[in-house]
Amino acid sequence: MRENWNRATQTLEFTTRELTKMIEPVFPKRQVLASFYTQGGLANTNIKLKVSDSDTPLILRVFTRDPSQGPKEFSIYQRLKGTLAVPAVYYFGESNPVSNHPYIIMQHVDGDRLETLVAGLDDSWSVETGRSVGSTLAAIHAVKFPHEGFLDGELNVFSPLTMGSVGFMQFAHHCLGQQLVQQRLGPDLQGRVERFLNKEAVLLDQWQGPASLTHCDFNGSNVLIQRTKSTWKVTAVLDWEFAISANPFIDFGNLLRDPIGSVYKFQESVFEGYTESGGMLPPRWRELSRLSDLMAWFDFLSRPDAGTRLISDACGVIERTMSEWT
Repeated sequence: MRENWNRATQTLEFTTRELTKMIEPVFPKRQVLASFYTQGGLANTNIKLKVSDSDTPLILRVFTRDPSQGPKEFSIYQRLKGTLAVPAVYYFGESNPVSNHPYIIMQHVDGDRLETLVAGLDDSWSVETGRSVGSTLAAIHAVKFPHEGFLDGELNVFSPLTMGSVGFMQFAHHCLGQQLVQQRLGPDLQGRVERFLNKEAVLLDQWQGPASLTHCDFNGSNVLIQRTKSTWKVTAVLDWEFAISANPFIDFGNLLRDPIGSVYKFQESVFEGYTESGGMLPPRWRELSRLSDLMAWFDFLSRPDAGTRLISDACGVIERTMSEWT
């Protein structure tokens, strides 16, 4: 679905000399020999670097969409090191000597983006991968906070969020009240969405679990998968700039979007891997996840620079969520 969406920010371009200057604080004797833009991300600049005196490439990530998120992402990688499949971070700079944006230099992790493997799904792949993804999500959500909210660079909740039906409806009204969103939805869909939310949003109040670390962009572009000798497993979870303290359903809703969300065995295996690794989910977790994910689609529709494909996908997902609701 995401392959035809437009980028949120322009990709920055650097010469090999500039890139060499950027890695100098941690690798002062190495030269960048070649660079390649990585695939998947739509917000920041991510570059794979081939460097001298090493057979192991590096990843350079420059925070262009929202530079203030750089320290938070660095802190999350440090917090999860040793407990979750995340790349090792070699260096974080509050600004770089070329564009002045914050940046991270980190390990390149082998693996394929989950979204690129969906076309080859079979039952064995779905079960093995689903269990590993579910177990990974349980490890993320095992990191608890005193309450929901946005995280600062030291992973403190600095701006509380109201969750449940009240917070959901506040955000929905904020988006649906915008003229741009109303134009994109059209009066018929707008009316049906508002009636649906007024009736079903109360479901979100059934969740009374603790606030957890929530990736908020946990989809097939940010999860790397690799085949080991015996099974498929997650090798890395990337791109934590949107992470907040919230409930688990935001991540499940993002993960289980089509096309991978329509694979029943994958869904069931994610649930099994999650619960077997200590995660707790209520009986109606699928509905809670789909309902929570609507916030992301409302947000997409409110973006002035949203492309026609993103707008079409957003309207389509909102339509299907209502029509398939049980």
